[in-house]
Amino acid sequence: MTERPEKSRTIIADDHPLFREGLRRIVQRLYPFAEVQEAGSLGEMLALARTGPAPSTFILEWVFPGLDPARSIADLRQEFRDSSIILLSMLD
Repeated sequence: MTERPEKSRTIIADDHPLFREGLRRIVQRLYPFAEVQEAGSLGEMLALARTGPAPSTFILEWVFPGLDPARSIADLRQEFRDSSIILLSMLD
């Protein structure tokens, strides 16, 4: 009998729905057993993150509604110490 890997949880947060969908498809292809959730705002992301087990990974846009990068990332790290945080940006 083959054991299924432990289910991880990833939250993709970006204000562009098409970009989120593309990232979700990539994550699901690489990690088929992962639960992938999407958020379009900081408030939505935090509500998802605080529901159920802590996410294993956050994938965040650097310029994101409600996100003050220096402060918000520090707060996120404090609350979700074991979660990985991946920041994306199209800015130079």
